[in-house]
Amino acid sequence: MNKRELDERYRSYRDDESILVRGAVTVAFDPIVVFWKGAHIPLSMVENEIYAHIFRRGRIVVDELDKLLDAIGAKTATRSLLIGHIRRKFLGMGACDPFERLGKDVIRLRVDADAAGRTAPVIGLKGPRYARITSPVE
Repeated sequence: MNKRELDERYRSYRDDESILVRGAVTVAFDPIVVFWKGAHIPLSMVENEIYAHIFRRGRIVVDELDKLLDAIGAKTATRSLLIGHIRRKFLGMGACDPFERLGKDVIRLRVDADAAGRTAPVIGLKGPRYARITSPVE
């Protein structure tokens, strides 16, 4: 499904929000909600913030992640624990490991391919803000 088809699909909603799609993962940002192949990933608020930040950029340096944790009121000492929780939740749903370590200081995002085999980000999509019973992208 391309951007035009998705925009037409959700044109009838008045209160749309921006969503970002990478492969089989969709993230809505207000509030942050993560979907994998249409299924909601039950992340905590802090885990959602971490995942959404890495999802937007595709990777993060550990120092930036520590600054993000400070900004959202989490302890930097729990960084590896939080990354591990996100990993287990994705793996428990059948998704690939969402993070790949590059050296000592960089974490890169990994996503499963969508039905068309794409993993590249699709930017500028809109989805219904309050219709979160199902995924904004199917």
